[in-house]
Amino acid sequence: MRSLTIGTLALALTGALLLTSGCTGRGADGVNVAASNPTSTVAPSPTGTPAKDDLVAALKRTQAAPYRYTVESNLPENSSVSATGAFDPVGKVLDVTTTTTGGTAAGTTQRIVVGADTYLRPGGAKTWVHMDLSRVKKDNLLAYFDMTDPTGLATFTSALGFVERGGPHAYSGNFDPVSSDEFLPLGSHALFVFAGMAPFTATTDDQGRVVSIHIELPQRDGPKLVMTTTLSEHGKPLPITAPARANVQEAGDFVYR
Repeated sequence: MRSLTIGTLALALTGALLLTSGCTGRGADGVNVAASNPTSTVAPSPTGTPAKDDLVAALKRTQAAPYRYTVESNLPENSSVSATGAFDPVGKVLDVTTTTTGGTAAGTTQRIVVGADTYLRPGGAKTWVHMDLSRVKKDNLLAYFDMTDPTGLATFTSALGFVERGGPHAYSGNFDPVSSDEFLPLGSHALFVFAGMAPFTATTDDQGRVVSIHIELPQRDGPKLVMTTTLSEHGKPLPITAPARANVQEAGDFVYR
């Protein structure tokens, strides 16, 4: 697994984005950690099984309306990440604060997205850095800030394998964590995983919306990675606005080249 969080990426980039500010950023080194059973796989449940269909429907229902979320997860090299966020897929707004502890990438960053505009602020800073995502090339490292699937729920939905019910609102099964993009932990992208199928449990509410997803990934060397994402306030308006212009500096032109 390669460790690289949106939060630590933002910390690493902020110093470069503020070309004349004198600020510095801290970044995360890549970490390669193989899972304990990288070649094991479990046959996915056939399309159309009731449990899988119901969970897919719940995940899509969740992704179609605003929600708030929290993330707690340990990471390789004795580090961890936590995040608190709010996302409206219809209004195209996002507000998330991510904290990474341990290792060389410890720090906190806040990210606000309003349409195509992204604002980044490392912990303790008074100034935000603004980027126009509509001008960022997809092969640029800053494409990590793309709003196509900022919490990873869509990628997780497409990666589902076997799914079974554990009660009226409980599901368990496995999914394929290998993806071309980081999407774990859900809500705070931190890991690129080279492994086989991984287990998960999920819970829904009475309206058929997902309220929690719990994932555990064993490592060959190191403790099990335990990830819990909790979702709440489904469908409620999110008062997310851009920072005051007086507190915003523009990113350097190099980010658009």
